[in-house]
Amino acid sequence: MNTSIASPTLASTFWQDQAAGPAARVPGQAGAPATGAPVGEGAALVPGDATAAQAAPPGSNMMLFIMMGVFAFMIISMMMNSRKQRKQTQQLLASLSRGDTVQTAAGIIGVIGEVRDDVVVLKIDESTHTKMKVTKASVVRVIKQAADKAGASDVVEAEAA
Repeated sequence: MNTSIASPTLASTFWQDQAAGPAARVPGQAGAPATGAPVGEGAALVPGDATAAQAAPPGSNMMLFIMMGVFAFMIISMMMNSRKQRKQTQQLLASLSRGDTVQTAAGIIGVIGEVRDDVVVLKIDESTHTKMKVTKASVVRVIKQAADKAGASDVVEAEAA
């Protein structure tokens, strides 16, 4: 008596398939040769395993939607923050006037002597009358506004990125 085989029907079917050879095997069943052509719906092209193409677990689609939502939220928040910083920078550059003390991106601090379209002339040193031309875009903050502006003697910390 053979105790290693649980079902004599399965064992006899297996041995019959092995004895008949590869030509008798039905394509799409386990152990059948892979021909490269799909046998039926959901058929796997993996040799020896027709059940490889199984459905995804039920919770995986929900996790995908959650991850896509978080990613979309991050993208939208970054776009809004970028738009806000750009608007603040434009307001800062539009409000530059003669007599403002400003700091450039290079760390140079000077008093605005003249404002042109895209260029600002800074007075760096009063004793030697040193002047420097810089682009408006290089001004990153206004340290002190000119006294001739209404109530503008306090320090304005308008940071630009």
